[in-house]
Amino acid sequence: NSVVKIVPMFVIFLTGFFVVAHGLELVPPPNTWVREAQTNVTLVCKASDKIRSCSWSTPYGKTYPLESGLMAEGGRLLHFTTDKDKECGVLITTIEAQDNGRWKCNVGVVENSEVSTASGMANVSIATAPSDVLLAEPFDQTFSNFTLGLPYDIKCVVKNAKPAPKYVWLVDDEEVAGKTMDEEVFVDQTGISTYTQTLSYSPKQKHANKTLKCLVQHIGLVKNVTAGTEVKVVGGEEASVAAAGVSTGCAVGIVIAIIIILAALGISAAAWKGKFTKKEEKENIDGEKGETEVEADKKSQAESAHDDDKVDETKVDETKVDETNTDETKVDETNPDEKKSLSLQTKITAFFAALKKKEKKGDDIVATDWEKVDLNEAKTAEIENGEEKKDVEKD
Repeated sequence: NSVVKIVPMFVIFLTGFFVVAHGLELVPPPNTWVREAQTNVTLVCKASDKIRSCSWSTPYGKTYPLESGLMAEGGRLLHFTTDKDKECGVLITTIEAQDNGRWKCNVGVVENSEVSTASGMANVSIATAPSDVLLAEPFDQTFSNFTLGLPYDIKCVVKNAKPAPKYVWLVDDEEVAGKTMDEEVFVDQTGISTYTQTLSYSPKQKHANKTLKCLVQHIGLVKNVTAGTEVKVVGGEEASVAAAGVSTGCAVGIVIAIIIILAALGISAAAWKGKFTKKEEKENIDGEKGETEVEADKKSQAESAHDDDKVDETKVDETKVDETNTDETKVDETNPDEKKSLSLQTKITAFFAALKKKEKKGDDIVATDWEKVDLNEAKTAEIENGEEKKDVEKD
């Protein structure tokens, strides 16, 4: 089959080259897309010389001579030309499924009594209309929120179509200019694909409450199809509650989440602060307790020192008493008069020493009974000594 197909093409190429070499030029019709049941589709070949014969071969194996005034298939195929001398054309009044494929014009010219032929070919393809046209999420809603000054990528999806569609972006009836990007995803081997075009859209205040539309033009559609969403513009004087197509519900959820996080942070900070406050209170209590113990120790040491002073004073007193007793003993070893005199002086000295010591401490202490007795005895002794002296002088 491949050889059979290649050989005729090679022959046609050689024939065309030969015709061109002899000055004949033939321009075939362009490939064309049609939809099934489409009407009045024309195919025209144009020659550089006057055409003497014209015929067309169909994709389903039929060849019909179609000259002026001739028709085929009950009038479904007609001769068509705008220049009867240099054009060979066919008018297909109604497209059928069998018309999908290669059509070929066969042209004959006469130059210097010699007949030359040439052929031109064109493909007629029957389109598959889209099964659906829509805007991709999140703009597939009746209306969408847009923030002034922010760019948005709006994707228009054309499903299960052949060939690629054409796109026109509109806000109501005003065409929107912007950068676009096309993409094709193959669905099957028959050439059916899903197509998308993404528009980089920047909303304007004048677009508010108008419909942003993706208008799809496709040869398989009788009428153009649109998919759109109403533009709700926020920003400027209004608070921004949505961006990049985020819905109001999502925005509210985000705000609530932020509030919860802030509350958790506040509670954590308060707990942390309370922990350190309790620690500081404990340290203060321990410090006060320590200071109290230190003061108590100081007070105890002072009292101990005071008691030691008293003990030392008592020892001093005892020492003095011992010295007094020693002196008395020494007096006893002398004569009785000296003994009495020294005894009296010692007691007087001890009395005034004790009295001076008590006055220094600020205590008003009354002499004890034994001290009073000693004083009386001292006075009695002085009286007796005086009387003895008087008796001696008389003698």
